[in-house]
Amino acid sequence: MRALTYHGATDVRVDTVPDPILEAPDDIILRVTATAICGSDLHLYHGKIPQTESGDIFGHEFMGVVEEVGSEVSAVSGVYAGFIHGFLFGDAFDKGLTFKMGQTHVQRFLPERLEHIEAGRLQPELIITHRLALEEAPLGYQLFDKKQDDCRKVILVTGAAAGTLGADHEYA
Repeated sequence: MRALTYHGATDVRVDTVPDPILEAPDDIILRVTATAICGSDLHLYHGKIPQTESGDIFGHEFMGVVEEVGSEVSAVSGVYAGFIHGFLFGDAFDKGLTFKMGQTHVQRFLPERLEHIEAGRLQPELIITHRLALEEAPLGYQLFDKKQDDCRKVILVTGAAAGTLGADHEYA
């Protein structure tokens, strides 16, 4: 599979990496169809997270399709946020620590928002300024980091979805 990998401060590349495998009976494998670059990614991009090693795969704001499930997975539905190892929160959750937090249930608001977008009353372009194919992820990080070309939010999409979701550039 193709993935955005870290090779040192400000050096990220789209590389071919091994396909994921189920390691535990409660694992799932998700085929990522779109992802975003966010502000917290810049800490990794600039090499400010000491645990980041060459070859680590970037990305934590993504969506996709469940491709495979472990033997103990009985249902997968809804909208989930993942726990990312190497980030302090992900490691803390694994230790059973409790945090006071809030959560927005996007699925509650999505139908109404889509209606507004389709009717032209809400324009995501005001927030999502750049849509790029995955292969252009290094450029996306540069644009977002330097705020070049009035960049506010970058969405990275894969394969045929790049054209469907309006990527500014598309690779075969």
